[in-house]
Amino acid sequence: MTDKLLLFVSKMEATADPRVKSGLLLPYTEPGMTNLGKVTASKGALKLAEKPNQLTLEHMDKLPVADFVAFDETDAGLRCSVRYLDTPMGNAALEEFEAGTRTGLSVEVDNPVIRAGRLAEGAVTGGSQVEDPAFPSARLAAA
Repeated sequence: MTDKLLLFVSKMEATADPRVKSGLLLPYTEPGMTNLGKVTASKGALKLAEKPNQLTLEHMDKLPVADFVAFDETDAGLRCSVRYLDTPMGNAALEEFEAGTRTGLSVEVDNPVIRAGRLAEGAVTGGSQVEDPAFPSARLAAA
């Protein structure tokens, strides 16, 4: 079994700060197509990494575009907020979000344990801004 789960799932929203966006990073009870197959997550199954990695583009570790600034576990799923970096890559990713060309989110989970299609445990270590998430609702949204 691989030690990382990539799940394309979410929708981001604009906030009062133009460089901060928030959204649902991992919905619960909604099946998602991952690199490890169809998986459903539940509230309380995952831990947050002590220091999450930066948000990247399309899961490319060398392309950081934002810092995670907050996580909030709700009944609907794990929400996050990110602040785009004031770098060429961060600015380009923010422009893509604002243009509606790359608005999806994808969570990254290290050491996932999957039983009968259910994500039983693992550590949320970060995420990525993606063009084509697995769910139509997995998008950033402008205010």
